[in-house]
Amino acid sequence: MKRAHVRRLILVFITASCAAQSVAAGDGRRAARIVNANYTAAGLNVSQTPDAAAYYKQGDEHFQAGRYREAVEAFKQLVKLRSDVPLGHFYLGSAYYKLQQYAEAVAAFREATRLKPDYYPAHVLLGNALDSAGRFDEAVAAYTEATRIQPAIPGAHYELGVAYFNQKQYAKAEAAYREVVRLKPDYKGAHDNLGETLSRMGRTVEAVAAYLEAVRLDARDAEAYRHLGEARGRLKQYAEAEAAFREAARLRPDDAAAHLGLGNVYFNTRRFAEAAASYREAARLRPTWATAHNNLGDAYKQAAKPAEAAVAYREAVRLSPNLAEAHYKLALIYLEQNDRPAASKIHETLKTLNPELATKLKAALDK
Repeated sequence: MKRAHVRRLILVFITASCAAQSVAAGDGRRAARIVNANYTAAGLNVSQTPDAAAYYKQGDEHFQAGRYREAVEAFKQLVKLRSDVPLGHFYLGSAYYKLQQYAEAVAAFREATRLKPDYYPAHVLLGNALDSAGRFDEAVAAYTEATRIQPAIPGAHYELGVAYFNQKQYAKAEAAYREVVRLKPDYKGAHDNLGETLSRMGRTVEAVAAYLEAVRLDARDAEAYRHLGEARGRLKQYAEAEAAFREAARLRPDDAAAHLGLGNVYFNTRRFAEAAASYREAARLRPTWATAHNNLGDAYKQAAKPAEAAVAYREAVRLSPNLAEAHYKLALIYLEQNDRPAASKIHETLKTLNPELATKLKAALDK
């Protein structure tokens, strides 16, 4: 079963909130010093560029409140007044990124890195924006530059691993994740992603070790437990797989994939009634998931419930008309029920969908 590689390090736009806290505490002079320090860090002199400083403050307040469109407008005015300040372009790109306007975010981050070539956070977020825009080769280049600028910071190495994984360059992804855990051994997401990478490379035993480390570091990581269950299942370590899937489902009861995995364990250990219950739950949680309905059909068939199996297979092929195996198994049930016209109709479908299965079904029809 394909799994989305979604665990991402998101660099969040954060500016100091100490000034507001100081104002609330009544320390006006300290607040003013902090505000001035923030403006200075941004390349703004309050006395010389009061309008730009005001737009900076407005943009920051809008961003912190989640008003990203208003933040964009404020930061656009800031860079219009002070186009030479890289932080302004960075903030503008961050607001665009939150709005999922990735082309605009890319342009802003590129300008920030042009003005300040060693601007590590801008290179990382440039990579995020490029990746989100589907420009994967450029994203890899941005992350690689970030790792060159700050080789001891794990974040860009992590992002580089994600980018390589999504390009199916698994050996490079492995190297990136191993660098992350070398730099920060307790980096939980990296261990889980390393496990996923090793799984894709067929190195399941090593993947299990990575997943075990991930759940050791974070016993509440439902996704890592599910991945551990899937790897244990591939190794036919069904007792351990069951325990992992149960924990995944306990931590995240609405995870359809965890219930499907648990169903697979039950099915492979010939506990078909329990398998059917787990598959039903997976299908309830994700009604459009053809695999859950197909597997439910398999469990019902093994439990000698052909009518229920037929219902499940029909739903599977309705949701996924190209699911040849489900068509074939449904046809066999029709033959058991002496409904040859229905089986023959499926045979015609399989001729184009899967000629090999069509040949097998023809042999069954000719008996």
